[in-house]
Amino acid sequence: MAQKKRRRPSTSGPTAARAKDRPSGLDRDPPEGSGEASPGDTGNASPPRPRGRTGSPKPTGRAARLAAAEAARRRRSRRNALVAAAVVAAVVAVAVTLVLVDRRDTRERIAALEAGGCTYDTRADGDAGAGRNHVSNPTYEVDPPAGGDHLGAAASPGTYTEASLPPDGQVVHALEHGDIAVWHPPSMPEDELRALEDLTFTYEGDVLVLPRASLDVAVAATAWHDRLLCPTFDRDAIARFIETYRDKGPEDLE
Repeated sequence: MAQKKRRRPSTSGPTAARAKDRPSGLDRDPPEGSGEASPGDTGNASPPRPRGRTGSPKPTGRAARLAAAEAARRRRSRRNALVAAAVVAAVVAVAVTLVLVDRRDTRERIAALEAGGCTYDTRADGDAGAGRNHVSNPTYEVDPPAGGDHLGAAASPGTYTEASLPPDGQVVHALEHGDIAVWHPPSMPEDELRALEDLTFTYEGDVLVLPRASLDVAVAATAWHDRLLCPTFDRDAIARFIETYRDKGPEDLE
Protein backbone atom coordinates (compact mmCIF):
# COMPACT_ATOMS: atom_id res chain seq x y z
CA MET A 1 0.00 0.00 0.00
CA ALA A 2 1.27 3.39 -0.86
CA GLN A 3 1.97 5.68 2.15
CA LYS A 4 0.15 8.99 2.50
CA LYS A 5 2.26 12.06 2.54
CA ARG A 6 1.97 14.34 5.63
CA ARG A 7 1.03 17.87 5.03
CA ARG A 8 3.34 20.51 6.28
CA PRO A 9 1.79 23.42 8.15
CA SER A 10 1.04 26.19 5.86
CA THR A 11 3.15 29.25 6.26
CA SER A 12 0.50 31.33 4.69
CA GLY A 13 -3.13 31.92 5.39
CA PRO A 14 -5.06 33.33 8.35
CA THR A 15 -3.59 31.10 11.05
CA ALA A 16 -0.04 31.85 10.10
CA ALA A 17 -0.82 35.50 10.00
CA ARG A 18 -2.20 35.48 13.54
CA ALA A 19 0.91 33.70 14.78
CA LYS A 20 3.14 36.28 13.17
CA ASP A 21 1.18 39.16 14.69
CA ARG A 22 1.47 37.83 18.32
CA PRO A 23 4.04 39.85 20.30
CA SER A 24 7.15 38.08 21.41
CA GLY A 25 6.97 36.70 24.94
CA LEU A 26 3.17 36.41 24.99
CA ASP A 27 3.14 32.90 23.74
CA ARG A 28 3.97 31.44 27.17
CA ASP A 29 2.49 31.50 30.69
CA PRO A 30 4.63 32.56 33.67
CA PRO A 31 5.93 29.80 35.87
CA GLU A 32 3.52 28.67 38.53
CA GLY A 33 4.17 30.25 41.95
CA SER A 34 6.54 32.89 40.59
CA GLY A 35 4.15 35.69 41.48
CA GLU A 36 4.68 37.16 38.02
CA ALA A 37 1.50 38.35 36.38
CA SER A 38 0.73 37.44 32.90
CA PRO A 39 1.19 40.28 30.44
CA GLY A 40 -1.93 42.29 30.11
CA ASP A 41 -3.48 40.67 33.20
CA THR A 42 -4.49 43.64 35.40
CA GLY A 43 -7.85 42.46 36.63
CA ASN A 44 -6.55 40.56 39.68
CA ALA A 45 -3.55 42.80 40.61
CA SER A 46 -3.45 43.93 44.29
CA PRO A 47 -3.14 47.67 44.97
CA PRO A 48 0.24 48.77 46.34
CA ARG A 49 0.47 48.95 50.16
CA PRO A 50 1.11 52.35 51.68
CA ARG A 51 4.55 52.84 53.13
CA GLY A 52 5.36 54.29 56.58
CA ARG A 53 3.84 53.78 60.08
CA THR A 54 0.41 52.35 60.38
CA GLY A 55 -1.89 52.31 63.40
CA SER A 56 -5.02 53.73 64.90
CA PRO A 57 -6.03 57.16 63.66
CA LYS A 58 -5.40 60.12 65.95
CA PRO A 59 -8.31 61.07 68.23
CA THR A 60 -10.27 64.08 67.17
CA GLY A 61 -12.91 66.25 68.78
CA ARG A 62 -13.89 65.47 72.37
CA ALA A 63 -11.54 62.48 72.58
CA ALA A 64 -8.62 64.70 71.61
CA ARG A 65 -9.52 67.26 74.27
CA LEU A 66 -9.78 64.56 76.94
CA ALA A 67 -6.43 63.11 75.93
CA ALA A 68 -4.80 66.55 76.06
CA ALA A 69 -6.31 67.25 79.49
CA GLU A 70 -5.05 63.91 80.82
CA ALA A 71 -1.56 64.59 79.47
CA ALA A 72 -1.56 68.02 81.12
CA ARG A 73 -2.72 66.48 84.42
CA ARG A 74 0.11 63.98 84.31
CA ARG A 75 2.64 66.72 83.63
CA ARG A 76 1.32 68.74 86.58
CA SER A 77 1.43 65.65 88.80
CA ARG A 78 5.05 64.96 87.87
CA ARG A 79 5.98 68.60 88.40
CA ASN A 80 4.27 68.71 91.80
CA ALA A 81 6.01 65.49 92.84
CA LEU A 82 9.38 66.94 91.87
CA VAL A 83 8.69 70.17 93.76
CA ALA A 84 7.56 68.24 96.86
CA ALA A 85 10.66 66.05 96.73
CA ALA A 86 12.87 69.14 96.42
CA VAL A 87 11.16 70.79 99.41
CA VAL A 88 11.53 67.66 101.55
CA ALA A 89 15.19 67.36 100.59
CA ALA A 90 15.76 71.03 101.48
CA VAL A 91 14.03 70.65 104.86
CA VAL A 92 16.05 67.54 105.68
CA ALA A 93 19.26 69.29 104.67
CA VAL A 94 18.45 72.28 106.88
CA ALA A 95 17.52 70.03 109.82
CA VAL A 96 20.72 68.02 109.49
CA THR A 97 22.74 71.22 109.24
CA LEU A 98 21.11 72.65 112.37
CA VAL A 99 21.76 69.44 114.31
CA LEU A 100 25.40 69.40 113.25
CA VAL A 101 25.83 73.08 114.08
CA ASP A 102 24.17 72.60 117.47
CA ARG A 103 26.44 69.64 118.27
CA ARG A 104 29.49 71.64 117.25
CA ASP A 105 28.39 74.61 119.37
CA THR A 106 27.77 72.32 122.34
CA ARG A 107 31.23 70.79 122.05
CA GLU A 108 32.82 74.23 121.80
CA ARG A 109 30.80 75.54 124.77
CA ILE A 110 31.74 72.60 126.99
CA ALA A 111 35.38 72.85 125.94
CA ALA A 112 35.41 76.53 126.96
CA LEU A 113 33.83 75.73 130.34
CA GLU A 114 36.33 72.96 131.05
CA ALA A 115 39.38 74.82 129.76
CA GLY A 116 40.55 75.74 133.29
CA GLY A 117 40.16 72.24 134.70
CA CYS A 118 36.46 72.31 135.67
CA THR A 119 34.10 69.44 134.79
CA TYR A 120 30.74 69.91 133.09
CA ASP A 121 27.85 67.42 133.37
CA THR A 122 24.09 67.25 133.04
CA ARG A 123 23.29 65.18 136.15
CA ALA A 124 19.95 65.98 137.77
CA ASP A 125 17.19 64.26 139.71
CA GLY A 126 14.07 63.39 137.75
CA ASP A 127 10.78 65.18 138.28
CA ALA A 128 7.10 64.68 137.50
CA GLY A 129 6.98 67.42 134.89
CA ALA A 130 5.83 71.02 134.80
CA GLY A 131 2.78 71.62 136.94
CA ARG A 132 3.21 68.32 138.82
CA ASN A 133 6.68 68.72 140.33
CA HIS A 134 5.78 70.74 143.43
CA VAL A 135 6.08 68.50 146.49
CA SER A 136 6.14 69.15 150.23
CA ASN A 137 9.39 67.42 151.15
CA PRO A 138 11.73 66.92 148.17
CA THR A 139 15.06 65.11 148.50
CA TYR A 140 17.97 64.96 146.05
CA GLU A 141 20.54 62.33 145.16
CA VAL A 142 22.60 64.67 142.96
CA ASP A 143 24.79 66.97 145.05
CA PRO A 144 24.68 69.88 144.49
CA PRO A 145 21.20 69.57 142.96
CA ALA A 146 20.38 70.72 139.43
CA GLY A 147 16.74 69.73 138.99
CA GLY A 148 13.95 67.52 140.23
CA ASP A 149 10.74 67.88 142.20
CA HIS A 150 10.83 70.94 144.43
CA LEU A 151 8.95 73.16 146.86
CA GLY A 152 6.23 75.48 145.67
CA ALA A 153 8.18 78.62 146.69
CA ALA A 154 11.44 79.66 144.99
CA ALA A 155 14.50 81.14 146.69
CA SER A 156 15.38 84.71 145.69
CA PRO A 157 18.69 85.69 144.07
CA GLY A 158 21.40 87.03 146.41
CA THR A 159 24.17 86.00 148.77
CA TYR A 160 23.33 83.59 151.61
CA THR A 161 25.08 82.48 154.77
CA GLU A 162 24.71 79.23 156.67
CA ALA A 163 22.26 80.97 158.99
CA SER A 164 20.05 82.25 156.15
CA LEU A 165 20.44 79.25 153.83
CA PRO A 166 17.17 78.34 152.05
CA PRO A 167 16.19 74.65 151.64
CA ASP A 168 17.34 72.83 148.51
CA GLY A 169 13.74 72.57 147.31
CA GLN A 170 13.49 76.35 147.04
CA VAL A 171 16.88 76.64 145.30
CA VAL A 172 15.90 74.02 142.72
CA HIS A 173 12.67 75.93 142.08
CA ALA A 174 14.81 79.03 141.42
CA LEU A 175 16.83 76.99 138.89
CA GLU A 176 13.58 76.13 137.14
CA HIS A 177 13.00 79.87 136.74
CA GLY A 178 16.37 80.27 135.03
CA ASP A 179 18.49 81.38 138.01
CA ILE A 180 22.02 80.09 138.64
CA ALA A 181 23.17 78.70 142.02
CA VAL A 182 26.85 79.15 142.88
CA TRP A 183 27.93 76.81 145.68
CA HIS A 184 31.04 77.11 147.84
CA PRO A 185 32.40 75.42 150.98
CA PRO A 186 31.63 77.31 154.20
CA SER A 187 35.39 77.66 154.76
CA MET A 188 36.09 79.41 151.43
CA PRO A 189 38.82 82.07 151.73
CA GLU A 190 37.46 85.59 152.15
CA ASP A 191 38.89 86.99 148.91
CA GLU A 192 37.40 84.16 146.85
CA LEU A 193 34.06 84.60 148.58
CA ARG A 194 34.07 88.31 147.77
CA ALA A 195 34.77 87.47 144.11
CA LEU A 196 31.71 85.21 144.06
CA GLU A 197 29.56 87.81 145.79
CA ASP A 198 30.49 90.28 143.04
CA LEU A 199 28.77 87.97 140.58
CA THR A 200 25.43 88.75 142.22
CA PHE A 201 25.94 92.39 141.23
CA THR A 202 27.32 91.66 137.75
CA TYR A 203 24.38 89.37 136.98
CA GLU A 204 21.84 91.03 139.23
CA GLY A 205 18.65 89.07 139.72
CA ASP A 206 20.04 85.83 138.24
CA VAL A 207 22.51 84.42 140.79
CA LEU A 208 22.33 82.81 144.22
CA VAL A 209 25.60 82.37 146.17
CA LEU A 210 25.22 79.64 148.78
CA PRO A 211 27.49 77.80 151.23
CA ARG A 212 27.29 73.98 151.14
CA ALA A 213 28.91 71.79 153.75
CA SER A 214 28.72 68.63 151.58
CA LEU A 215 30.49 70.21 148.60
CA ASP A 216 33.66 68.28 147.72
CA VAL A 217 35.10 70.78 145.18
CA ALA A 218 36.39 74.33 145.51
CA VAL A 219 33.38 75.89 143.80
CA ALA A 220 30.40 74.74 141.74
CA ALA A 221 27.58 76.24 139.72
CA THR A 222 24.26 74.66 138.77
CA ALA A 223 21.49 75.58 136.36
CA TRP A 224 18.42 73.51 135.46
CA HIS A 225 19.97 70.16 134.38
CA ASP A 226 23.48 71.64 133.92
CA ARG A 227 26.39 71.63 136.37
CA LEU A 228 29.99 72.87 136.52
CA LEU A 229 32.34 71.49 139.20
CA CYS A 230 35.73 73.17 139.68
CA PRO A 231 38.50 71.56 141.77
CA THR A 232 40.15 74.97 142.20
CA PHE A 233 38.62 78.42 142.41
CA ASP A 234 37.92 79.66 138.85
CA ARG A 235 35.80 82.80 138.80
CA ASP A 236 36.07 83.14 135.00
CA ALA A 237 34.67 79.64 134.44
CA ILE A 238 31.80 80.34 136.86
CA ALA A 239 31.05 83.65 135.10
CA ARG A 240 31.08 81.91 131.71
CA PHE A 241 28.66 79.28 133.02
CA ILE A 242 26.31 82.01 134.29
CA GLU A 243 26.38 83.82 130.94
CA THR A 244 25.66 80.59 129.10
CA TYR A 245 22.78 79.19 131.16
CA ARG A 246 21.02 82.04 132.97
CA ASP A 247 17.39 82.62 131.97
CA LYS A 248 17.32 79.18 130.28
CA GLY A 249 15.02 77.45 132.78
CA PRO A 250 11.88 75.65 131.59
CA GLU A 251 9.52 77.87 133.59
CA ASP A 252 9.19 81.40 132.22
CA LEU A 253 8.11 83.92 134.85
CA GLU A 254 7.21 86.66 132.35
